[in-house]
Amino acid sequence: MRRMIALLVVCGIAISLTACQKDLNKKEPVITQEIRFQVLPLGRTKTLENIVERYNAEHPQVKIVVEETDTKQIMSPTQYLREELPADIVLFSSGEPGDLKQLEKEDLLLDLNISLQSLESSLPPALLAGSILNDKQIVVPVSINPSVMYYNKRLFERAGLDMPGDDWTWEQYDSYSRAIDQLGTDIYGSQLSFVFPPFPNQFSWLVQNSGNSIQSTDGWYQDYIDSPETVHVAQWLYNYFKHNKGKSMESFPRFEEGIVGMSGRAMDTELYNKPNSTVELGIATWPHFEGTARANPASYVYYGISSKSKAPKEAWKFLEYLYFNANDDAVALAHANYTVPVFEPLREAARKGADETAELYYREAEYAYTMPISPRNPIWSDKALSMFSEIWTSPIDEIQQRLHEVGVELDKLEG
Repeated sequence: MRRMIALLVVCGIAISLTACQKDLNKKEPVITQEIRFQVLPLGRTKTLENIVERYNAEHPQVKIVVEETDTKQIMSPTQYLREELPADIVLFSSGEPGDLKQLEKEDLLLDLNISLQSLESSLPPALLAGSILNDKQIVVPVSINPSVMYYNKRLFERAGLDMPGDDWTWEQYDSYSRAIDQLGTDIYGSQLSFVFPPFPNQFSWLVQNSGNSIQSTDGWYQDYIDSPETVHVAQWLYNYFKHNKGKSMESFPRFEEGIVGMSGRAMDTELYNKPNSTVELGIATWPHFEGTARANPASYVYYGISSKSKAPKEAWKFLEYLYFNANDDAVALAHANYTVPVFEPLREAARKGADETAELYYREAEYAYTMPISPRNPIWSDKALSMFSEIWTSPIDEIQQRLHEVGVELDKLEG
């Protein structure tokens, strides 16, 4: 009897162990968290799709979904992020201060400072300055799109001009433009991406090319918007629009038509890869004002993580993998998009495989800058805009006085 009881106990234990072993071998279902990742339409390349496919396979706990941005989201990021289900990883094609201030005020984006701490030594502080508000890094620049000057070699040859050098000036640009203008009524020397009269941000952008600013770091305008350096830029711009036919990108022929000598822009992969037969394409460095250091008014691609994201840590890990790591996928993506990474180790790795044109962009990126976000931004008030537009209808020798008057008025206004 005792032997029977013992046997039953042993069998019971064996059955329990077998059941436990089965439980241990049973795989728990993987819970996959979807993470929506925004890109510009041109950025949705086959290279990116392949990277995402591999990443998802290697990280079964997440599913990265590539999502193209639309005009509405780019133009109204605050409104977009107020929606119930915005993307997790949100793209910004520029760090527009007004939008960033509102986004920070409403806590619509996460502060990325902690995530960036381990990368600080590899991220130039000067390039982070344009996206820091109240000590919060609510967006982070991931790539630099330097400005370069496209020019048509055929028109330069017809005008008997030397091709632009690596260290040429806006004064030379203006001289070249006037010479090409003279080739015929249907030929235009150059185009700037300006309307005329220029908007304040366009003028500020050109002033920064001289290594200066129309505003102090704490938001004041007097002695900045009317400084001798700023006045020199204003007078140059005044003369440029007075004497050149190609007054703006909006109202004149496109460079691709072959009747425009020079056009300043960021990298245009379509034009570079499929040049028009009427254009013998040349790409030059960005000009600077005579007597000033070189500076490049680059644009940037920024990313932020929505405060509504249900997987913010995983979202950051993917962002870090693509843009803050020197892995093969990050290098391949930089080459596919013709952009220059902000993260220095990745920039160095990608530069080693850059072609001749991309190398020009890497060199120009060394001069890229971004301005800190000012605590005051009153220049878009109706009165300030009206005064600013009157500068360009005044005689050229009155420009300094008009700029001074604008500065006085701006310092009275709330930003």
